[in-house]
Amino acid sequence: MDGMKTQVIFETKQDRTLSHRKEFYDNGTLFREGLYSKAHGSWQWDIPIGPVRTYNPNGTLKSEESFDDTGTLDGESIFYNKDGVISRKVLFSKGRKINEQITEASAIDKKKNRISR
Repeated sequence: MDGMKTQVIFETKQDRTLSHRKEFYDNGTLFREGLYSKAHGSWQWDIPIGPVRTYNPNGTLKSEESFDDTGTLDGESIFYNKDGVISRKVLFSKGRKINEQITEASAIDKKKNRISR
């Protein structure tokens, strides 16, 4: 991923400048997208705000995570297997895991991996 490209669009919401960032794999497939802010006094736009989506190299969704205005996980995070099927859901409140649900598809994937080894 040495040649990863990033597209950034700046926008202002509620008197706060945010960057809507899209990062791409070397092959041009979307890797991650989301809104980011920067810490006071920092030049880096590295605090995720709201939903951030990450994708597999084949273009399927890998994860959807939700962050509050401070960049802390808050709300539901959903993780997908390589085929794009939900494998796990995790509920966060201010960075603390409240609940985790592993789906049947994830359990089947793990069983397949144990058998093939």
